[in-house]
Amino acid sequence: MIKKQKVIIISIGAFFAGLLVCAGILALLIGGIGNYTLTDKATYNSMSSFYEEYKDLAAVDEAIDTYFYEDTSDIKKSDSACKGVVNALDDPYSAYMTKSEFENFEASTTGEFSGVGIVFSKDEEDRYVVLSVYEDTPADKAGVKAGDFILKVDGKSYENQDVMAAKIRGEKGSKVTIDFERDGKKSKVTLIRDEIVVKTVTTKVLDGDTGYICIGEFLSQTSDDFDKALESLEKKGCTKLILDLRNNGGGLVSEAVDIADVFIDKGYITCTVDNKG
Repeated sequence: MIKKQKVIIISIGAFFAGLLVCAGILALLIGGIGNYTLTDKATYNSMSSFYEEYKDLAAVDEAIDTYFYEDTSDIKKSDSACKGVVNALDDPYSAYMTKSEFENFEASTTGEFSGVGIVFSKDEEDRYVVLSVYEDTPADKAGVKAGDFILKVDGKSYENQDVMAAKIRGEKGSKVTIDFERDGKKSKVTLIRDEIVVKTVTTKVLDGDTGYICIGEFLSQTSDDFDKALESLEKKGCTKLILDLRNNGGGLVSEAVDIADVFIDKGYITCTVDNKG
């Protein structure tokens, strides 16, 4: 009887010891051992690959924190790093934007935003050229003209067009300084941003039965404005149409497709193909 009790006690002890060992292993799997954390092979390989790719960036960040003569704790270096990674693609249609930059970009597609009133694009030599200047805007009043080249915004040059456009836009009443070049001569102008309401579609009647529609940009309301302009010309007896897209600053593909759809009866207007085909 005594031997049986001992066996029972030993068995119970072994059971609880087993529970403790299992609990310890589970704790190690979840929380790691000291300064080490257990993980699966796929996650480890991914983290290892990421570190190898960006170890130089980590070293630069550490050097800045250690040796830079000013406090950098308030600088969001990750945004600049992300911009650098995207810029490495060397693709003019890819850009990284901060939250505020993206909000400014979205606002510009509505045709109502705060800025200086210029439309610009890159030319064949990768220079930022002013395509048009909206009437009665800060840029127009300051004498900025189509054909001017934008060199810098607030003393900085930018590789990406969307990012630079976001820097030109800003809060109404705030100032922005832009460096220009015209006919080989450089100049600088400081503008006070104002509310800009863009009219992207203008129309008139030429030679009695010829309608003329000019589209300056493709913004969120452009296709609706185009439909109204076309209907107005038809009511005035126009049987011919000139569609002027000169110096068009681009914009939303969806709006351009909607307008093209007016003239194209069937077939694809445009399509996109991703990296998976």
